[in-house]
Amino acid sequence: LKKGMNAQQRSQLPFALSNALNSIAFSGRKHVQTQLKAKLDRPTPYTLRGVQVEKSHKKKALVAKLGFAGKGFGKMQGEILPGEYMPFQIAGGIRLPRKRTIMVPTKHQTTNKYGNLAKTKFFSLIADKARYFVGVPTDGSKGGRKPRLGPEATGVWKRTGPKGKLRKHIQMQIALEPQAHYKPRFPFPEIVGRHVKRTFQREFGKAFQKAMKSAR
Repeated sequence: LKKGMNAQQRSQLPFALSNALNSIAFSGRKHVQTQLKAKLDRPTPYTLRGVQVEKSHKKKALVAKLGFAGKGFGKMQGEILPGEYMPFQIAGGIRLPRKRTIMVPTKHQTTNKYGNLAKTKFFSLIADKARYFVGVPTDGSKGGRKPRLGPEATGVWKRTGPKGKLRKHIQMQIALEPQAHYKPRFPFPEIVGRHVKRTFQREFGKAFQKAMKSAR
């Protein structure tokens, strides 16, 4: 492209490229947010805000970055940043707990409108010791108190039977998992790659024409 340009056009090329990259990155941000809503189950506003852009600059590397806010990228505050949990949605894998276990709500436990468990829910349930308990259910036998179920039954349980010291009818409310398994669900590189191919020529043409009009 440079070979067919005059000196003025070549001098404006970095400016045009930088503007084109930034335009594509910001339109790509909106596109990714739309795809998140389409491909994931009720992504939170926090996740949507986590899609961020690091702009290109004509005097620096001609690179615009589009990704999820995390350590070293983007500006966002939170206990767990989108850049930490979204890779599991993108590539799959096994997520280990930040502390001891991962809380997974069952169908018996209500969640918020985004399908998540409120942070305070665990503590509010276990505070009611008459109706809820944490751990693995036992058979109630004297001495050994053998588990009624396997170790995978660790969680927060609700006593649903008649009142009494040992209630036979129980219902798991929250599973306490040692790890969470994820399958790839959000093809982020492919989504962005297709957007770049679809928009680059148009955006570069517009940016180059604008750069030439503003040339001195």
